[in-house]
Amino acid sequence: MPSIAKTVVTECLRAKPGEAVTVSTYPHTIDAANEIATELYRAGAEPLLLLDTDEFFYAQFKHLTEDQLKTPSPHCLGLTDYVNANIYLGGPKDPSGMRRIPSSKWNAYNEGEIAHYEKSLQKKTRSLYLPLGTITRERAKTYGFNYNTWRKSFTEGLKVKYADLQTTGKRLGALLALPQSVRITAPNGTNLRFQLARREAQVNDGIIDEEDIMAGANDASLPAGSVTVAPQEDSASGVLVGDVPIPLQGKLLEGLAFRFENGRVTEISGKRNANLITEQYAAGTGADHGAVRGRHGGQGPDRVALDRPEPQAQAGLPDELLRRRRRERRGRGQPRARRDEQEQLGLLHPGSERDPQGRGQDNRRGREDRGLNGGVPAFTPAAVGAAAGGTASGLPLAPREAAGPLREEPTAASPLAGSARGLPGAFGS
Repeated sequence: MPSIAKTVVTECLRAKPGEAVTVSTYPHTIDAANEIATELYRAGAEPLLLLDTDEFFYAQFKHLTEDQLKTPSPHCLGLTDYVNANIYLGGPKDPSGMRRIPSSKWNAYNEGEIAHYEKSLQKKTRSLYLPLGTITRERAKTYGFNYNTWRKSFTEGLKVKYADLQTTGKRLGALLALPQSVRITAPNGTNLRFQLARREAQVNDGIIDEEDIMAGANDASLPAGSVTVAPQEDSASGVLVGDVPIPLQGKLLEGLAFRFENGRVTEISGKRNANLITEQYAAGTGADHGAVRGRHGGQGPDRVALDRPEPQAQAGLPDELLRRRRRERRGRGQPRARRDEQEQLGLLHPGSERDPQGRGQDNRRGREDRGLNGGVPAFTPAAVGAAAGGTASGLPLAPREAAGPLREEPTAASPLAGSARGLPGAFGS
C-alpha cells in the first residue's frame, strides 16, 4: 500500500505544499488512510483524517426525517470553505442495511448533497475516489461476488501506468470530440443511434492536472480508464441494454435498459431491481410515470413507461453544470489544446482553422450543426484502436474487469455520492 499511497498523492492528486486535504476512511481502511496522510505530509500538504463508521452512516437514516436529510450538512459546507482536495476510501463496510432504507429517504439524502457539490464545483475542490473500503467480504456476500476475484481485479487495475493512460485517454478524447454518427448494437438487444457534436470528452485517467481543473474536471476515480462525452441532446433513438450488474443500495440491479426517442427516455426496464433506478429517476427529473408493469405484463417493479417524454429537468442541477452545458451548446467546449491533439491525429488540418468538412472557423465551433457526417473519418473500432495507439480489440486502457463490472456507483464526485452528514465518503452502493 505505501507505493499506492505515494502514487495517489504525488501522481494522481498532485498535492501541493500548504494544501488542506481530507482523507475519508472507515475503520477497516484506517491503515491505508494513515499511509496516504503520511505521504501528504511528505508532499508538504496538511492532511485531515475523517473517520466514519457503519453505525454512524445508518443512524442518520434511522433518526433524521426526510426534511432533515434534505438540509445540507453544515460540516460539509464548512469543510468546502477551506479544503483544497478530498480523498475518499469508500464505505460502509457492510451494505446489507441499505436494503431497509426507503427510497424516499435516499432521494432526500441525495438532495441534501447538491449544495455541497455545487459549492465544491465553484471552488474547484479536487476529489479522488479510491474505493478500497468497498472491496469487502460483506459486500461480496451481499451482492453475490467472488471476493478473491474481485479483490484481485481491483488491485491489478491500480497497477496501470497513469502517464500512459493519460496519453491514451487524450487521443481517444480527441476522436470523440469530432462530429460523428454513432450506432451501438449488441446481442443483448442494444440498438442505439445518436450524434456526437463537437463536445470535449471527459477523460478519467486517474490524474487531476491543471488542464483538467481549467476544464472543470476536478475529480478522478481509481482504478481509472474511461472516456465519456455527451451526445447531441435530441439525437438518441433506440434501446440501450446494460450487460453488467450494478450494485446499488444493498441490491444487485441487472439487465437495466433504457429506450430513447429523439433524445428523451420513454421507458426504463430491468430484469431485477429496476425500481432502484426508476424511483430515483422520477424523483430527480419530475417525470410523469405511467403504470408500472412487470416483464410479463403484470404489476411489478421491472418496467416503467413514461406517460410522455419528460421535460428537461434543469432546476435541480448545480449552476456550474448548467453553465458548462450552455457553453457546450454554444460550441465553446473545445480549447486549443484539444484541437492540437486532433491535428496530431490527422483529424484536423495542421495549422488550419478549417475542419474536415471544409467549413470555416465559425462553423467548426459548432454554430452550424447540419451535415455532421460529411467528410469525417469513420468512427470504427479500427479508427479508435489506431487513435489509441493499440489494436481495435485491445486498447491500452485499464482492464475492464479491473475498473469494474463490480465497481460501484455513484462516485465521490457525483451529487449522489453523499456524505454521512459531514464526513464525506459514504455511498449508496
